[in-house]
Amino acid sequence: MEGVWVEVKSYPKEVLSLHYAPRRRIAQISFRGQIMPAPGVLANFARTLAELGVRILALNFTSRNAERYVTSFIDLSETRATLKEVVNRVRKLEFVKEIRVSGPVIRGLVVDEHSFPLTILGGRGEAMILPRKLFSRMLAGLRKELGASGWALAFNQGLIFGRELARDLKLFVRGPTRDLLRALTRIYTALGWGKVIDAGFNLFTGEGFLTVADNFEAEAYTSSEEPVCHFTRGAVTGALLEIVGRKFEVTEVRCAAKGDEYCHFSIGPAKSLKLG
Repeated sequence: MEGVWVEVKSYPKEVLSLHYAPRRRIAQISFRGQIMPAPGVLANFARTLAELGVRILALNFTSRNAERYVTSFIDLSETRATLKEVVNRVRKLEFVKEIRVSGPVIRGLVVDEHSFPLTILGGRGEAMILPRKLFSRMLAGLRKELGASGWALAFNQGLIFGRELARDLKLFVRGPTRDLLRALTRIYTALGWGKVIDAGFNLFTGEGFLTVADNFEAEAYTSSEEPVCHFTRGAVTGALLEIVGRKFEVTEVRCAAKGDEYCHFSIGPAKSLKLG
């Protein structure tokens, strides 16, 4: 069985949505620009801020055909330049066509007011941000309120998620089944659900495994006597059903909510699609 190992160590990535620094002078500045004959839109913007003594706290760069969109949270605490002066300098850059700026909503709190919708795949898909712990607590709440039926519901929601994610991938990306499955393990991590550190699947026998570190579902539990990642089970089941076209049984045999180091799922052929 072929495994797919992903290095455990990775870098944090700040999703530019809000930033809180009550003792700093922070703001948001964004612009729409045009592509230049030579690369340098982002470099020139960053250089301009550096020359003014402005620090970039977080930044997003988006390309759409011949246009470039840049939005950033900035810190002016160490410069004598005013926000108006910063905006005027950025506006003078030859590639800037439109500029927007926002100050704190509440003292020290900057919220991204310039960007919508959030997109992936170069604008082919739209996304939203849902805090990991919040989603984990929502799923744990289903179990608390509905008993075993709550976990069955979580599984079914995961099944829908997995199928839809795999269906979208097939619409935009062409490749053999094995490569699509490998891509989905990377996508699961890229979306922030959990860190897939090892995976393998045999297309001939229908047997496989998936090992996930820091899976979001386990975060709501301090301890559990049984595995809790039923949404993830459903997501794996749905993705396999969509990509491979067959039914599989996905079982969580180790779970971080029980005190295990990782959440580990085994995969095998199923005669019928189990929904809970």
